[in-house]
Amino acid sequence: MPNTSEFKAVFNNTKWSDDFYRFLQVVFHLYPEDKFHQLIKEETAAGKTDEEIYKSVQSKLKSIKPFLSELTYALPALKKQKKEIVRQTLELLGGVKQIDGYAEIGSTGRYISQLRKETKVTGAIYLINDLAPTNLPGDIMERGQLGKLGTFVDINGYDPISTSIIPGASLDVVTCYIGLHHCPVAKLDGFVKSINRILRPGGSFVIRDHNVKTPEMATFVSLVHTVFN
Repeated sequence: MPNTSEFKAVFNNTKWSDDFYRFLQVVFHLYPEDKFHQLIKEETAAGKTDEEIYKSVQSKLKSIKPFLSELTYALPALKKQKKEIVRQTLELLGGVKQIDGYAEIGSTGRYISQLRKETKVTGAIYLINDLAPTNLPGDIMERGQLGKLGTFVDINGYDPISTSIIPGASLDVVTCYIGLHHCPVAKLDGFVKSINRILRPGGSFVIRDHNVKTPEMATFVSLVHTVFN
């Protein structure tokens, strides 16, 4: 039987292993990337299945976690990501000076706080997510402020967004930085049509998603989700 371990497929290949190091360095910068990469590499060699490898890595994270890593690694990485995503968003929107009505899919308010610093945002703000925002430290770091932002809307398994919750043609911008690959294929059409309904004529739907073109890249992206999520 062929080995179907995604950890082994990536870490037994020099190119993909190096690319994963770059991912830890640039995107998932929550731990020292050299130690984290080496830990995953060692546990991949020792383990047999992805579940076994994942649990082993997870159990040993404390051994590589620096003191106050949330402040020295996670927070700076988050700030950098917010600024870059918002920069790209405004570039796509043509440098708009005002956004009247905004919805963010897949977060508890990670990007709207930065967006409001870069351009004027008026009207309703909706956060469409599976989990409601809280006042836990992680959520406060995510949104960059103590107080909650906007109105929470349960994503409800990617059912179409009801106009009784978000009125039709009421938003200038909807963003989805987590990608629509999380949406069940059978629900994708209805969900996207509901996004179109809540956007004003000429409104914008900004989406960030994977650009997967090969089976090898699909394996890499899947492993990234295993670590990142």
